[in-house]
Amino acid sequence: MRLTLALCAVFALSAQTAAAITFGTTTGDYSSGGRITLTNDGAETATDLHFRVQVDDRGNPLNGIDVGNGAFGSTTITRQDDRTVDVTLDAGALAPGESIDIDIRYWIGKENEVWFQFPEWSYPDGPGGDPTPRRPAGPGTGWTWGLPYLCALETWCHDLEIWNVDLAPQLIENLQILATDTPFADFDSVDWAGAQFGLTGPIEILPGEAWTFTLETDDPLYGGAIYTGYDVTGSAAAPGGGTVTTASVVLGEHPIPEPVPLPAAGALMLGALGGLAALRRRG
Repeated sequence: MRLTLALCAVFALSAQTAAAITFGTTTGDYSSGGRITLTNDGAETATDLHFRVQVDDRGNPLNGIDVGNGAFGSTTITRQDDRTVDVTLDAGALAPGESIDIDIRYWIGKENEVWFQFPEWSYPDGPGGDPTPRRPAGPGTGWTWGLPYLCALETWCHDLEIWNVDLAPQLIENLQILATDTPFADFDSVDWAGAQFGLTGPIEILPGEAWTFTLETDDPLYGGAIYTGYDVTGSAAAPGGGTVTTASVVLGEHPIPEPVPLPAAGALMLGALGGLAALRRRG
């Protein structure tokens, strides 16, 4: 499998405690997922973790979600609208300095960007039962790979976007891209030693903007997958004033489904158009 790269300017879960919920049928939906690693950088043991998962495209419903983690025994998933869910992990504890892997798999109507937003730790009440303010747990981030398209003669392109969905600038570091014909069994099995691309960084992404990347292959990788790993650092308002640095490690999975077969006439037309495009490029 031949791989070439182009960079552009800013523009089944692992064995963990898991909870799944569906909002109707997921038959025929696009299924993907990711792992977010967060560290409790507060001075107290965290008793809860809260975050939001949202599909970017309105009208593209989030029809199901499965959330796993290794620290909290209870998961509550609340649907806010057809593309947004809020998640609370509790019935557990995470000591200061300890990290947690959150594995998320989702089913949506079609391939689209999914955002991980507003992660916050909560802590035991203070003396006298006064609530302890929540603490930001990590940056809001989103990623997506577009479906493959023929971009030159015998060359397929796969477009990546990494979004900053926070209110402060973010830095992306230690970016890795791994394309494979055979998807890994789970996130623990991903072997970055086979990564075709690595970029130490840093890459700055401003709020509401995306960094884009194009991977070129000599086949569309149908039935395979592309894995994206990166560290993201940002900042957020701290309890009591000031700001706090937030950080997380992201692993995103992008399965590449087999295309739906076209009728014979449509297939012939597509082939003719592809040939015209190739001839134009060569001329």
